[in-house]
Amino acid sequence: MSFGLGNEVNEELVNQRGVYGNVSDKYIITPTQDIITELNKYHGFKTVGYNQANVRKKEKANYQKHMVMLEAEDSKMFDGTLRIVLFNSNDRSTSIRMYLGYYRDACANDVVFGDDLMEPVMIKHTRQDWRSSVKEMADNYLSAKQQTEDMIDRMRTKKLSYGDIYKLTEKVSNDIWKGSGSILDHTQFANAQREDDLGKDLWHTYQRIQCNLLQGGVDRILTHVDDGQVIKKLSNTHKVSDVSEQIRINRLLHTACMEVAWLVKTIL
Repeated sequence: MSFGLGNEVNEELVNQRGVYGNVSDKYIITPTQDIITELNKYHGFKTVGYNQANVRKKEKANYQKHMVMLEAEDSKMFDGTLRIVLFNSNDRSTSIRMYLGYYRDACANDVVFGDDLMEPVMIKHTRQDWRSSVKEMADNYLSAKQQTEDMIDRMRTKKLSYGDIYKLTEKVSNDIWKGSGSILDHTQFANAQREDDLGKDLWHTYQRIQCNLLQGGVDRILTHVDDGQVIKKLSNTHKVSDVSEQIRINRLLHTACMEVAWLVKTIL
């Protein structure tokens, strides 16, 4: 799933220098464009993806939480590109957050990595020195790129048995997927929707699970009790459209797979 690929950037929002609602004197307005400009002092980033939260109140428009996907000039890698996922808001709904991500050319798929590779940068709107945190992200960018290449190589050479895949999808079903009230064969998460994702190595297994978690369409049985009887209904899992939930799933899945790739903590 691509995080807002092709969406037109709301220039008024990313350049917003006001704030919605009452804030303390300590609140610092930090326009998203200022952050991008700061990043561009160290690498030539361009905006390649954009998304923003819906608003119920008209007066909250152009202040809401939004996400910008950034790609540097030197971001090309094995089968995709390294990216920075930037979140911000002017309505106090989120702090400034920057994650490391990866975009696969073959399937137009965005992956956001967990803390195992690079800890996200979190900046509160009360910090005067936000530029130092942005510089830290930029300074670590090249080393993170090398670590990403090493990680992908490790995952591509890590072959999984059917038993390994079963245990991994079981962990995903129990710890990551939110499906209370459902009966689901978790091994379906490892089914390939694209020919490019075929293979029993960890990298391709990772891509298959991520695609099925986010795109939905996995068979399941919904259950509920009606007048003392258990009612069952055949259904499918839903596509995850909320960007924050996509980030949560991506980061937890990456961490689970990294435990396999680097044997940090054996789960299989």
